[in-house]
Amino acid sequence: MLRTLSQILLILIFLIISFCVYLSVYGINTDKLNGIINEKISQRDSDFDIKLNKIKIFLDIGSFKLEAKTNNPIILYKKNKIELQSISTGLPLLSVFTQQAKIENLKFITKKNKVKDLIEFGRGFQNTPQLFILKKMVRSGDISLEAKINFSEDGSISKDYVIDGDLENVKLRLLNKDIIENIKFGFILKDKDYVIYNASSLYQDIKFKSDEIKIKEKDSAFLFNGNISTSKNDLNLKTISKIFQLDLGSIENDKIIFSSNNKFSFELSKKFKFSNIKANSKFNIESLEYSNSSLKEFFPGYKNGVKFENNIINLDYQNGNYKISGDSELNVNEDIDSLSYSIEKKKDKIFFKTDFE
Repeated sequence: MLRTLSQILLILIFLIISFCVYLSVYGINTDKLNGIINEKISQRDSDFDIKLNKIKIFLDIGSFKLEAKTNNPIILYKKNKIELQSISTGLPLLSVFTQQAKIENLKFITKKNKVKDLIEFGRGFQNTPQLFILKKMVRSGDISLEAKINFSEDGSISKDYVIDGDLENVKLRLLNKDIIENIKFGFILKDKDYVIYNASSLYQDIKFKSDEIKIKEKDSAFLFNGNISTSKNDLNLKTISKIFQLDLGSIENDKIIFSSNNKFSFELSKKFKFSNIKANSKFNIESLEYSNSSLKEFFPGYKNGVKFENNIINLDYQNGNYKISGDSELNVNEDIDSLSYSIEKKKDKIFFKTDFE
């Protein structure tokens, strides 16, 4: 008798282990959770809807909890749709066998979607002025996301959410009507903390890159700090003066070939106003050509222009004031001399100091 009971017990253990292994590897199909997930997605707004395929339930042996997963679902909001690669949720082990299945979290991976559609989707959850303005600024672009969202006891989204994503081929029209295009970067979003990494873009014919930009939400503003570099570019000084808000006088076609490394920080209010702008930049300039008739007073024999060659320039900028200092070779009518200089702007005054042979 005891031997028979032992055999039965061993068979039961084997069956349970086999079922657990099968459940963790292959899962089982169910349609019990379709309505529950649909309700969780749409409870914030009746305009939300979700189309789910077959849901499979897997067993996470490590935590001994269930995971419900479905592939290729589509989330709809009015006329916009977000295509997902997969969506999954964690469940207590016994919840699938009861009428009170409780969703603890949602994990989803999207396919590549239009940025505008995702902004409209986000406005369905929280229609903020920032999202409205962002929608007006975005002209085109694609985005893909991977997110993990936990829910509190009352069903609200917990603050420990993490969203990881990638944007590419984005084109923005700024409030001053300037265009930034070819925007591409990865990002990580957490509660009041955001990180942008491996970014690149094209603005005013300058190619920009950035290793990392950190954004922190504080009170009624966003605090930015990070770095931006530019590869070798050939453009005119008028473009430089526009970007850095520098008054360099009457500039027409004066050329500059340069690369740069920049560190910056600033505050952006939720009404899109900039303040506390700080920048520290180092420019490596191969050649800068500048022409101005007033230079005849300083350089005997001056003809068409002055060339500044092999320049290393440092710029410190803070809220409209700046200091530029550097060393270069000064070429006037092929007569080359060494030059060091410092230009400092404080409020409405400019201080200039130079030393050359």
